[in-house]
Amino acid sequence: TPLDAAVPDTAQALIDQTAMVLPHVKITELLLEVDEWTGFTRHFTHLKSGDLAKDKNLLLTTILADAINLGLTKMAESCPGTTHAKLAWLQAWHTRDETYST
Repeated sequence: TPLDAAVPDTAQALIDQTAMVLPHVKITELLLEVDEWTGFTRHFTHLKSGDLAKDKNLLLTTILADAINLGLTKMAESCPGTTHAKLAWLQAWHTRDETYST
């Protein structure tokens, strides 16, 4: 059987009110903003040329697929305009263990 929530009703009301005033933002938009502050995408360079990814949004989508363990196929299905082939190419050439750890 499911457990009852341990959150008091008054606290839940405050949570609900707060959630209503927060903006709805795509996670890739949030990651783009974080990248503006930190520049973390500069570490995801092309394996051969060392160039930065041309499409930052696609790079962030690939990173997000890894982060949430969704996989590229399901991520491509979830993102209009994105294909598995694009994500797979970017992942193969721009994301590696060392790019995540730098």
